[in-house]
Amino acid sequence: NIKEERSNRLIELSSKLQNEYNEMYVGKEVKVLIEELEDGYFKGHTTNYIEVFAKGKKENDYINSIVNVKIKNADIENRVIIGEICN
Repeated sequence: NIKEERSNRLIELSSKLQNEYNEMYVGKEVKVLIEELEDGYFKGHTTNYIEVFAKGKKENDYINSIVNVKIKNADIENRVIIGEICN
């Protein structure tokens, strides 16, 4: 029981810290390597490996490109950040 309790506390702490870290980026512009289009969002990662979902005006022109993304909000439940492509 002790191992399970400690494990659960560490998982909760990890989630809390990741959400706080993601929230630091809200309102900022970051560079994102766009990897794919998923459910109407371009999905990719920042230079420090934060997963980002971003809306863009073009269909597939951003895939395999590094683009600037303005971060709009942090999705706490899914531990990702959501933004809009600037270019």
